[in-house]
Parts: sequence; structure tokens; C-alpha cells
Amino acid sequence: MTPPPPARKPAPSKLAGWAVLGLGALGAVLLLVSIIGEARTADRFVNRALTVDAHIVRTVKLGCFGPIGSGTGIGRGDTIYEVTFPHAHGVHTTTVTRPCDVVPPDFGRGRGAIWIQYDVDDLDRTRVLTDTRAEDSVPRLAMVLAAWVTAVVVFWLTLRRR
Repeated sequence: MTPPPPARKPAPSKLAGWAVLGLGALGAVLLLVSIIGEARTADRFVNRALTVDAHIVRTVKLGCFGPIGSGTGIGRGDTIYEVTFPHAHGVHTTTVTRPCDVVPPDFGRGRGAIWIQYDVDDLDRTRVLTDTRAEDSVPRLAMVLAAWVTAVVVFWLTLRRR
């Protein structure tokens, strides 16, 4: 009696390959949407924002520890302040988020105020004066998108060779 022939390795499913390719394309689209959103936010603050010295009403969430104004990213998350500031039509109250590693000018000297930028078209769109996260994230996200698209194309070419 002869032994049975060895089991053949099953061929990879084309459907699974196309599913992975579709998910890769979806990831690329989501990255592109992220880039567009960050670029739009950066553009709004560069071209349509005004700078104002806002009065700190209270701390909504404390996320940074260590000496105020030290510029160190000690702690987790950001600190959120409720602030009031004057604008063309009166006084507005909103919140502003200060990342742990961003220290605005004259901050932490007992003034009870913080320099912020606000969008003239949307007074609730604020940021700390020296916060450039939106501008800084666009090139990084673009590099991630390029690497992601390269990986998807390499996968697609590998899939076509089979």
C-alpha cells in the first residue's frame, strides 16, 4: 500500500487579496481626508485668525504637570482652559486647548491670561498662540500617506504576479 500524496498547499484566495487591497485604499482615503482637514485648519489660522490676550476663567481639564511655563511635555494629554476674549461684536467665552509642550508668551507669570488665536468666522475655533500642530502635521501625514500608498501598490503588484 502506498502512502497518500502530500496535501497541496491551498492557493491564496483572490477575494482575500482584493479585500486587503480595498482596505488599503480606504486607509489611503482616510489619510487624505486627514491631510485636507489639517491643511484647512492650518490655513484658517494663518490667514483668517486674530491674536488676542484672553482672560482665563477656569481650568476645565488639567493634563500637564510640572512647573507652568516649563515647556516640558510632562503628563498625559492637554490642559483645557475656559477663556473670555474681546472681539468685534463684544466678548466671547469658549475653551482653548494648550498642549503640554506649547508655552505661549508671558504664560505662567500669574497674569491669569493666555495669548490665543481665534478664527474670525468661528469664534470657538481657537488655539494657543505658539501652537503649530496643524501646520506641523501636514508634512508628516503626507509622508505616511506616501508610505501607505507605496505599500498598497507593492501589494497590488504582488497580487497581480500570482
